[in-house]
Amino acid sequence: MFLRLVIALTLALFSPLLAQTVKVQGQDVEYKLLNGRQMVPRKALAKIFPGFPQEGSETVDLAVLIDDPNARVMRRNGLIVSVRYYSSDMARMYSLSGEKAQPRGDAPNSTTPVSSGGYRVIMDEIVRLSNLEREAHGVPPLTADPLLEKAATGHSEEMAALGYFSHTSPTAGRETPSDRIRLAGVDFRASGENIASFTGHAESTLAEKAVRGWMNSPPHRKNLLSPMFTHVGIGVGRNGEKYTLTQNFASY
Repeated sequence: MFLRLVIALTLALFSPLLAQTVKVQGQDVEYKLLNGRQMVPRKALAKIFPGFPQEGSETVDLAVLIDDPNARVMRRNGLIVSVRYYSSDMARMYSLSGEKAQPRGDAPNSTTPVSSGGYRVIMDEIVRLSNLEREAHGVPPLTADPLLEKAATGHSEEMAALGYFSHTSPTAGRETPSDRIRLAGVDFRASGENIASFTGHAESTLAEKAVRGWMNSPPHRKNLLSPMFTHVGIGVGRNGEKYTLTQNFASY
C-alpha cells in the first residue's frame, strides 16, 4: 500500500514534465508542460512551417503559435489540444478572401483570367493533351475555366510553399478539393482533382509527363476521362526545382 502511494505521488509530482501531444496543422507534436506553458520542439515546428526560425531555444511556447488572429485553437481542460494556422499569405495566394460560391451562370468573374504565374503554356498544354485523351476514348472535351484555375493554382502554390504533396490542405477551411473549388466561386454538381509533382525536369516536359502519369494511374485516369466532368482548371506551383501541378474538374 505504501509503495503504491509513493508511486502515485511521484507521478503526480513529475506529470508536468511528461511528454504529451498536441495537433499542429493536423500533425501530432509532443509537448512538455512547464510552469503552465506547453513547450513544443522547435525542430518539429520548423518541419511543419517552412521558414519557422530554427535558431534559438530547443523548445517554443505554444502560445507563440496561437498569438495570431489567424490561428484556430481548440482547448480541453484549459490546455491546447489542436492548432490550425491560417496564414494571410495563403489568402493572398488563393485570392479567395470573402468570395462565395455562386451558380456557374451567375459567377461574377467567370471570364476574368487567373494569374498563371507565368505557366500559361503548361496549363493550356495540359488541357489540350487531356482533351486528346478524352477524344481517343470517346469522351466530350473539357472546357478550361478561370475559377477552377484559381482553385488549382492556389493549391499548387500552397503545396510548393509549404512543402507538402497531398489532396488535403493543412489550411483551415481549404482542406479538401471541394472546399477549395467552392471558395473559388464555383457552385458545382460534381468535382474532382488530380495532382502531380516533378523535380529537376524541364518545364517544356511537365504537361506531357503529368498527363501520361495521370493516365497510368487508375484513380487519376478515371477523373481525366470521366464524362461527368465538363470543365477543368490547371494550376502550377514551384519551389526551386520542384514543380507541383493541380488539375481540378467540375460539372455545373
